[in-house]
Amino acid sequence: MKDQFNSLTILGGTGFIGKAVLSLLEKDSPSDTNPLSVNIVSRNAAAIDKVKFSHVRFFSVDLLKRGFTLPESDVIIHAASPASAALNSADPGLMLRSIVRSTSNLIDCVARSQSRPKILFLSSGAVYGEMASGEETFWEEWRTSSMDRESLSAYVEGKRTAEAMLREATESGTCNGIIARLFAFSGEHLPRDRHFAIGNFVESSVTTKKIVVRSDGSSIRSYLDERDMAHWLLSIAQKGTSDQIYHIGSERAISILELAYLVAERSELMTGVKMPVEILGQSSPLDGVSRYVPSTVQTREKLGLSETISLESSIDGMLRAAISQRS
Repeated sequence: MKDQFNSLTILGGTGFIGKAVLSLLEKDSPSDTNPLSVNIVSRNAAAIDKVKFSHVRFFSVDLLKRGFTLPESDVIIHAASPASAALNSADPGLMLRSIVRSTSNLIDCVARSQSRPKILFLSSGAVYGEMASGEETFWEEWRTSSMDRESLSAYVEGKRTAEAMLREATESGTCNGIIARLFAFSGEHLPRDRHFAIGNFVESSVTTKKIVVRSDGSSIRSYLDERDMAHWLLSIAQKGTSDQIYHIGSERAISILELAYLVAERSELMTGVKMPVEILGQSSPLDGVSRYVPSTVQTREKLGLSETISLESSIDGMLRAAISQRS
């Protein structure tokens, strides 16, 4: 999985994205006669949950402090922006500064670098806002919608601003930037104690033996397994170009209510324990947009990608991981 580069640096590599990529590389490495060199960058390297991958080096770097240097590499994946609804709500200023300042400092770092590595910036499908009436998916050439200042979250504003900065720097020749917009995911490394519905449902099925849907469950989402996500990311890192927006996500739409019942069904099949689903019908700013499903046609066709892991199989893996961690 390294046809066009030999070294990779992942910023924010201790999070969900980094763990998923490292796990894929760990799986592929035994048959790799010329293994990929990987650098993981985090502000808290001492707390890294190291994946057993022999060609990984860890670096403690604060991306918010200008003037840092990074290890020389061919590709940098910028995954350091926290997808934290709690932070976005509690301290939007910090959220905005974290995204914009880290990207600005990274561009400056690469401009000073001898190797001028490619930057793969992980943006979000959230930049599109609400989907237009009658549409089923966000397609890769979709223009981001205009949003008034009050409805524009710090996370979305930060991602949009960082994208614009990277495009400008790329057009001026300062760096070679590529933008991938990520949607929703499943997998054993996904946190099960945050705002991710699928993670919460899996955790509840193991701990409380009951799944609670806080909302009315009508919102529509789609979930790409982390192994496909990691494979797609590395493919974009290899063959992606700056003139294309890439979507990473699943096209299989499912309502939150349907998802809750699916997790309950998979849990019952695995454990034999009946899993009730309770619907509270509440609303919250954490609910996000009502429909959040990407089109990935261009991304898949240009890079020869596909979804290889079903949602059912991904949920089963999450359940096994949750059960194992409690045993």
